[in-house]
Amino acid sequence: MKKFVITEDEKNHISKMYGLINEQFYGGIKEPESKSTKQDLNREYNKSGDDELNSRMESYKNKMDNFLNKLKSSGDEIDAARFLKQVRNQTDEIYRELDEKSEKPLTSFAQLQLQLLKHFRDKLKEQ
Repeated sequence: MKKFVITEDEKNHISKMYGLINEQFYGGIKEPESKSTKQDLNREYNKSGDDELNSRMESYKNKMDNFLNKLKSSGDEIDAARFLKQVRNQTDEIYRELDEKSEKPLTSFAQLQLQLLKHFRDKLKEQ
């Protein structure tokens, strides 16, 4: 059996969602009337996973920017393909970690990963 560690924000989110579901089924609350309201609820439900993904990707970007700057300033030759492969593998790992604990798909991962790879490709061209 897998163990899951949840943050306080996730715990609050789960409690909030439980309350909403409980009210819908037992409190006589109607289904959202408009499609946009349903989309807003779905967006809110997915928000915590995507927010954490954004935060982790930004943190990783900063870490690798610092590492790349140190490599450039040391004068060492940088293997761009190897560097980009490491970025791809590490961001895939971030995705896997978050996907395991998320009930919904992380919708922004592919776009964030492509942006990050493009960012580092551009920085590597500058050398």
